Amino acid sequence: MEDEGQRIVWLNCDERDQDPAVFLASIVEALEQARTGPRNSFREISQLTDFLAELPWSVCIFVDHYETAGQPSLDDALESFARLLPANAKMFVATRALSSERFVGLELDGFVRLVTASDLRFNESEAHVFLDPHVPATVARELIAQSDGWAFVLQLIRLSARGRSDGGWDQRAASGSRVRIADFLASEVMSCLDETLRNFAIETSLLKTVTVEDAEAITGRPDCAALIARLQPLVPIVALESYPLAARFHPLFQEYLLGALQLRSRPEIVQLHERLARHYANTRRVMEAVECALAAGLNELAGDIVEDAGAVRYVTAEGTYAARQLYELLPKTLVNSRLRLRLLGIGTFVNHDQSARAAPEFAKLEAEVAQGQFASQMDEVARIDMEVTRSIAAFTSIEHGLWRPDWNALRADTLRIRASSPGDQRLWVVPITTEIQLLLRQGRALDAAPLIDDYVQLTQHDNAFRGILYARVYQAALHFARGDLTAAAKTAESVVSTCLELDGHSDSHEGHHAHALLGQIHYLRNNLRGAVLHFDKLKCPQAPVSFLIYSSNYTWRAVCDAAGGRLDDAFERLDSALALARGRQIQHLALLATALRCDLEASHGDVGGVSRPEVLEQLSDTWRERGSDSSLPWVTRVWIARALVTTFLGKGRPAEAISVARRLVEGCATSDQRLITASAWILLARALLASDQQAEGRQAVARALALTDTTGATRLFLDNGREVVGVVRDFAQEGASPNREWARQIVARTSPLELLTPRQKAVLRELAKGASTKEIARALNLSPETVKCHLKVIFDRLGTSSREGAARAAREAELAV
Repeated sequence: MEDEGQRIVWLNCDERDQDPAVFLASIVEALEQARTGPRNSFREISQLTDFLAELPWSVCIFVDHYETAGQPSLDDALESFARLLPANAKMFVATRALSSERFVGLELDGFVRLVTASDLRFNESEAHVFLDPHVPATVARELIAQSDGWAFVLQLIRLSARGRSDGGWDQRAASGSRVRIADFLASEVMSCLDETLRNFAIETSLLKTVTVEDAEAITGRPDCAALIARLQPLVPIVALESYPLAARFHPLFQEYLLGALQLRSRPEIVQLHERLARHYANTRRVMEAVECALAAGLNELAGDIVEDAGAVRYVTAEGTYAARQLYELLPKTLVNSRLRLRLLGIGTFVNHDQSARAAPEFAKLEAEVAQGQFASQMDEVARIDMEVTRSIAAFTSIEHGLWRPDWNALRADTLRIRASSPGDQRLWVVPITTEIQLLLRQGRALDAAPLIDDYVQLTQHDNAFRGILYARVYQAALHFARGDLTAAAKTAESVVSTCLELDGHSDSHEGHHAHALLGQIHYLRNNLRGAVLHFDKLKCPQAPVSFLIYSSNYTWRAVCDAAGGRLDDAFERLDSALALARGRQIQHLALLATALRCDLEASHGDVGGVSRPEVLEQLSDTWRERGSDSSLPWVTRVWIARALVTTFLGKGRPAEAISVARRLVEGCATSDQRLITASAWILLARALLASDQQAEGRQAVARALALTDTTGATRLFLDNGREVVGVVRDFAQEGASPNREWARQIVARTSPLELLTPRQKAVLRELAKGASTKEIARALNLSPETVKCHLKVIFDRLGTSSREGAARAAREAELAV
């Protein structure tokens, strides 16, 4: 290719390239080394492809060892890069793993050329050309047969032949198996090096990438830069990089070197691991440090490294996911022997599927401490860690169980931790985070605001960018609570875009919380498709275990399904939520899913579905005992009230429905969340209008309109039936109405389909698919007579007299999609 005037750009992937941003930077660096590339970096793939299009020559980009870096977000980035490549650029991707369907499709479309492990084997004629004239023809055939055409073995044969002149090695090599050939030739290649360089290669084989700094740390030599440069004769089984100077061994060659290292004395091996582990720890590569120490059996050193990194404080510095990965490396015997490591383990339960264990595990540990089991370890640092972990355990208890927050105790925790650790602000954010989340959940946005300001200030210090992202999440949640959905959406979108820029994906905890908020905002603004796109981002295994994520992924997503007429999907999702809540002891989620299911069943006329004594009794008892209780998140309180109002109205018990709605409105006196308060007034209006109390019902709608003006939250009104929307339409036509323009916007955004019940939408969806009455009845488990009744109402509300007209309206509204 070079003979044809094309520039060759070669990138050897490693684990660091799993980050799409690092991968992009690696390609730019490879371009620089090939003397084709820019002197500046690019933040977007499109910027790089635009640069390539302007080059006066053709470029071939080889991406080797892709299997070491390949994962979904990088696959997305690579596919985007391949599809944007200009005509003067080609891409080859070498991988030893099976290619995904998307890459096969890319190859068929001509965007990329895949090179698999089989492609890397030489045929006999190619092998002869490769070895000639270094290997005598008399034995080349047998060597080639034994090598089975594998490039690594042939590379070693050629390198070994370069270093010898007597040719005596080849007969011996030809007599062994392929594996023995590789081992023998590797040793022969090593014998061509002087003792210093041999020792250097063996000792640095512990490194994934041999940099000058890391090599000096493990070998203790000051001349490592020169030694790395002297590895040049071993290319291509050693890949050299110039900027900065570094080397990477071929995986099979590195395996041989590690085997050679194991032949050394145990004390020498342990010393190398200890040097490297301490170096990693000093350069803040804690995970690598612990792995290195444990590989040599240096368990106590691994424990010291984790404690020096902060133990439970590591959770606040690096996040729960990274802390959990670190904790899971540690042997159980080591963890059980150290108080601060036990506390780290409890801290990692935050946002974890076993987070219900945090409180009982802390109580057990606290009892052991009281009995004096860790007396020798109970210094000031350990005491502070105990306080921090106590705050974490308290939050998980409230997150899972129906407990009232002890605000005085939480405030005392915050003040105590601040007083005892004035120099480590990482710890201050733990109790503040707990307070912020609980205050927002309880509808106390004004009380949360100054704490969020504190959190923003605390996360400005070094190495706290994740904390800054969480600060933005809390700011978005505060805007949401205040009803400023535009500011909330803008802030949450900035979190998502920053996550994409930093990580190449938005699957981090901060990204998931931002998607949850954005999904709710889109739903309230009646953008169901946009809401579903955000809620579906919460399905991945890395999604944090928190009430916000659970409620969005299951209950809010189910509301979207119901609004689109997909009742079966909604019920299935809620059943999954109930099963999950039972399995993980999440009482809040169980109660919320039960209330929502009850409301959906009653809202489309299936009152019998919620007349089961145990369901209605559970919701009624909970409302009676906790309807004004801070142990329930506000969203749960609203849905319990709504389920009871819908059920009581369906059963012809309007007085009880009004009583529930009035209590919810009264409870909102302690909440400064505009949308929650508006929801309560709309629910009261619905109950009053159904009881023919028109004047008071209109007043309640007017209060809701005043609270929601400028928010764009149309679904609050649409989800509460024709009577409420009818009053809004009246206000839109009245010149004296103070919120006339907002009422007009709601009416303008209200299609006839919005006035259908979820069951009627489900019938219409089946009709739009071309189903007959009997087929609809069979699909929805209804009688044909019930389907006919639903169709009559549907035709009336859509202003049509034919099935074709109704189906057309459904398709135009994308209801059948």
